[in-house]
Amino acid sequence: MKSFNDNNKQSIAFILSWLFSHEDKILPQNRIRIVDALLWSATTDRTGVDSHKYRLPIWTQKAIDFRDEWLRNGRKGLRHEHMYPRNLLRKKLDDLATSGMMTQQTVFDLLFRFSHAAIVHMDEAAQLNRSRLARELPHPYNKNENADPLQLLFSRYMHLKIDLKFVDFRGEELIDQNRYYLQNGIINHSLIKDLDFEGWD
Repeated sequence: MKSFNDNNKQSIAFILSWLFSHEDKILPQNRIRIVDALLWSATTDRTGVDSHKYRLPIWTQKAIDFRDEWLRNGRKGLRHEHMYPRNLLRKKLDDLATSGMMTQQTVFDLLFRFSHAAIVHMDEAAQLNRSRLARELPHPYNKNENADPLQLLFSRYMHLKIDLKFVDFRGEELIDQNRYYLQNGIINHSLIKDLDFEGWD
């Protein structure tokens, strides 16, 4: 899965690898807060703090249809949703550290695979909560963390039959190119492979 903010993820990977290598000097509660903030930054920041919180390339159709209303109503009703729950990503970071395999590169690889977000409508976010999938993966992915990373990344949306589209921006205008990352439970591997974020806004 290609990322629209690789430079930001590289910087975060450096900070996280340093943080975990100095655990003896950092209180656990401080480390937890810093890690949470950095994992949030990994999906929202590109050119500044929260610069791309709602300028992501992945949207649901319901979110796209609601965007004009969202712009009018004070930006209420859409959610920046981490496709792979952050609590599970924190566990992967802890596992890396415990195994002695944590380096800037292994952390970046982890972020590159799993630190992606989608813009969803609040009803879809509520659906994830009702299905107890806000912090978990559905069966059988919750029992198979070694599955294809793309399957893990999209598993909650596949389970709930929520399609995900690729969008672009021209200034403040959202451009719906009617191309799908995920449609009818099927991942579009060719779109994901061909995406190029060079010059992407």
